[in-house]
Amino acid sequence: MSKRKRLVALAKPSVLLLAANDSTDSSSDEDDTHVYTAMFTELFTVPAKIPKVTSYVDTTVRHYSESEFRRNFRLPRKACYELVFKFEDSKFYPSSRNHGGSPAKTAEEHLLSFL
Repeated sequence: MSKRKRLVALAKPSVLLLAANDSTDSSSDEDDTHVYTAMFTELFTVPAKIPKVTSYVDTTVRHYSESEFRRNFRLPRKACYELVFKFEDSKFYPSSRNHGGSPAKTAEEHLLSFL
């Protein structure tokens, strides 16, 4: 979504606010149904899918030169991977591989995202 569209969406008042500020004293079922339908639609629509980079560590980070790696992670590659191996063997690395259908993060992904 472009920046302009996001700003326009933010500037548009919520249906919930419009319904709360409605000054007419109508008790018509049609009006209520319209408001409730709009409220339900606003609250429970499926969010837009956000594109994500997949396999970033495999496709990008592993191809960094030593200087790029150090600039991005503030550690030399050797020291970073020593920490990865220590973290993988520690009790703090999650031993459970059951994550409700999503693939488990590797120790390398955990540590690089932390850095």
